[in-house]
Amino acid sequence: AKQAYSKVTDPLNFGTLATVFSIAENREDLSAYVRAQGRDVVYSYSESFRIPMADQKFNQVMDGIEQQWQEGARLSTIIDLFENNRNYFTSSQAVELISSVADESSRLHLAKAVYSRLTDPENFATIYSLFSDTAMVSSLRSYIAASADNMIGVHNYGKTALSDDQFADLYQASRSHFRSKSILRAVHEAFTDSARFYTSYQARQLIMLVKNENDRLQLAKDAYRQIVDAENFLAQMNDLFAWEANRQQLADYVAEFKP
Repeated sequence: AKQAYSKVTDPLNFGTLATVFSIAENREDLSAYVRAQGRDVVYSYSESFRIPMADQKFNQVMDGIEQQWQEGARLSTIIDLFENNRNYFTSSQAVELISSVADESSRLHLAKAVYSRLTDPENFATIYSLFSDTAMVSSLRSYIAASADNMIGVHNYGKTALSDDQFADLYQASRSHFRSKSILRAVHEAFTDSARFYTSYQARQLIMLVKNENDRLQLAKDAYRQIVDAENFLAQMNDLFAWEANRQQLADYVAEFKP
């Protein structure tokens, strides 16, 4: 990957290599290498935000579950899958996993457990079909409503960041301005557009187009409202600031943020 980096024609897409590495230290090693090359576009390979389990791996998981004759063993295996914070699932994958357990009380427990691990929560309604007991469905609906209220405002849960192509167009348009003030204005307008959402590394790339540290701080604050992976935000932003006071000011802003 390091040897290939200087030869790639589409560095904006280099972040897709994140999925090649399962060990976080290797992703971070590669991230540090990319930063050392001094490119304008920088990726953090710690980010694989809500990428669902690959079909091949998922099929292997399902084969293993189906070979377990005892329902308790199946339940335990699925709980372990849902509690692993590196696993994400589509709603259809969740339905297939949960349907391998017959007891509806256990299904309800699994449905609640998987909600925060979904890549497409807008399709979660398909899971309701697993229940014949209306009380179970009501309990699940209440749980989802409470979870959504808590998660959407702060973390933009369920929102989709700009695609690679959309972001590439925005990035190139922003950097094409000749005057630094025009670049600053373009990035500010991008972050204050309520219809656009960004990953933390996308926000980082745009902010790096601006050199003044005070301007960077304001842009980082502007960006936070539209970030889909708030848990990665400060780690992405901190080394954009030489002054500790600015890093602390951004951390305070994030801690006190109210949507």
